[in-house]
Amino acid sequence: MDVVVLDEYPGDLIPLPEGYEHRSRLVATIGKLEVRHFDPYSTAFRYLARGDEPDYHLVLAYLKHGWIEMDEMNLLLAQLLPHFSMDTIQQDPAEFRRKYKGLLQMAESIEPGTVHRHTVS
Repeated sequence: MDVVVLDEYPGDLIPLPEGYEHRSRLVATIGKLEVRHFDPYSTAFRYLARGDEPDYHLVLAYLKHGWIEMDEMNLLLAQLLPHFSMDTIQQDPAEFRRKYKGLLQMAESIEPGTVHRHTVS
């Protein structure tokens, strides 16, 4: 079928936000086969945890194309932060918060006004 598949489950690397199992996105239907993209919020948080600049651009593309919304991302992250630890995200939770704030700054610099003025503590 010439389909590229990445065998990575975000839940192996970060706690997953509530309701993740209901947020997959239909990518294509091939006969009776449905191809779905895993919950874009979980995927975005995974990209942020890795924290490379190309990962930030992927998250910004999710925002641009409406796959995720900043308000919902802030809400889900506020629910997740109490579950973040060195064990659960394999990095200092404060580092994740810095990466998230860096994403917000990058989004604002690329397209001013796209980021709502919500903060995550």
